[in-house]
Amino acid sequence: MHRKIPISNLLYNYLYPRPSSNDPNNFSGHLSRYLIPEIRIETNLYFGDLSTIEARYPGLNYTYPPHIRRLSRFPHHARLFRAVKALGITDTEILDLARWEGTLWARERYEKDEGIKVLDTTGDEIPLWVDPRRSK
Repeated sequence: MHRKIPISNLLYNYLYPRPSSNDPNNFSGHLSRYLIPEIRIETNLYFGDLSTIEARYPGLNYTYPPHIRRLSRFPHHARLFRAVKALGITDTEILDLARWEGTLWARERYEKDEGIKVLDTTGDEIPLWVDPRRSK
């Protein structure tokens, strides 16, 4: 489905139905004022620091439920995900929109530009589960 109104405009109009003078002027302003700082906080909470490539390019996927849950702890991301659901924005549309710092798009672009694959270590320290009923 091809929309006549850009997704960024739909989201902005949903998030700010009656914008005040204190509100961002457009979705880009909302992104830089609220979403990027929340991504930086989440990255710091999750990785601790930016000493690894994975921490600098976390590859947050706005269609992947574990990433949505992590980001939804923050008020502006929670509003964004509610708006996406209410407007019926598809996964393809959200992935096309989410081209900013910390996203899957940023990681894939870095990998392409640098010719390397960023290792995703999420969950590496979690041991394999063994069914205790079978270890008797």
